[in-house]
Amino acid sequence: MKALAKGIPAGLHTEILVVTGLQPSRQRNLAARTSSGEFLYFLDHDSEVETGTIGKLLGELRKPGIAASGGPNLACQAMSRMEDLYGRVFASPFGSPMVSSRYRGEGEIRQAGERDLILCNLMVRRDTFLGLHGFDPRLYPNEENEFLNRLADSGGKAVYRPDAPIRKPRKYSIGGFVWESFRNGMGRMTQIWVDIHPGDAIFLLVPAGMVAGAIAATSYPMLLWVIPTYLLAIIAENTRILTQKPSILGGLLAKAGSLAVLSLLMILRHTSYGLGLLWGGLWGWKARSVKISAMTLRLGRYLVERGRMAPAGEEKAEIGLQ
Repeated sequence: MKALAKGIPAGLHTEILVVTGLQPSRQRNLAARTSSGEFLYFLDHDSEVETGTIGKLLGELRKPGIAASGGPNLACQAMSRMEDLYGRVFASPFGSPMVSSRYRGEGEIRQAGERDLILCNLMVRRDTFLGLHGFDPRLYPNEENEFLNRLADSGGKAVYRPDAPIRKPRKYSIGGFVWESFRNGMGRMTQIWVDIHPGDAIFLLVPAGMVAGAIAATSYPMLLWVIPTYLLAIIAENTRILTQKPSILGGLLAKAGSLAVLSLLMILRHTSYGLGLLWGGLWGWKARSVKISAMTLRLGRYLVERGRMAPAGEEKAEIGLQ
């Protein structure tokens, strides 16, 4: 939670709760029930909150009928060429179809849903969150997606503010990048198994199309024209990305190399996500019957004093079936 204390508006009474454990959805539910504030702000441990973000999100929640607000998860200033490329893949509409606004501040302030908002930068009214029983403990990741669907179904409104970002490093290895993409797909399909929503239908088409395309190509080789078309689309998108804004990538030769690496990352992103969807489709049903047992978690409390986080105590907390 780097820079969190500095991002809190002056005079705003704030308590920061850090719950340690191995079940993030339940940890967040415990923190929400234990807190005493009117609003909950969910962050990851490496979220860097920009000055003004908290005030903007609070401003939306103070409007009538607004139950949640959030902004994008932008990349920190890249410290290496690969870190820059990883960030560009996630922020690209081609790299993150339908959810790229989570990784780039795009468009206007608008009413939004689970495809725009992300849990590492999400603010919710506490009474609304508890009234909807918080995050589903069977889900991690994608617990915020399922919660935001329930929020919308209950009539609650959420707002996306592209000008209220947090920043997170993209310090992946190739294996970490592949795993993150696979995990995104697996989480999406597991979420569908737990609580399918009308808007999820398009995600069911992806694994179905992968399987049907592989089968059809064995009988109709002319269908393989899709592959060069896909590669040309990747090259066109990556050329746009590399010429869109100032880059740390250097000269023409470096850009050509970066284009090749970026294209490989795009392919890995799509392939890993698709395989994650397939895996979640095959095994995600198990989440529906997962056993939730009581457990003890460690909860740390912090107060903000003079722009810094000051420890205010630590305790062990019991959590039941939530």
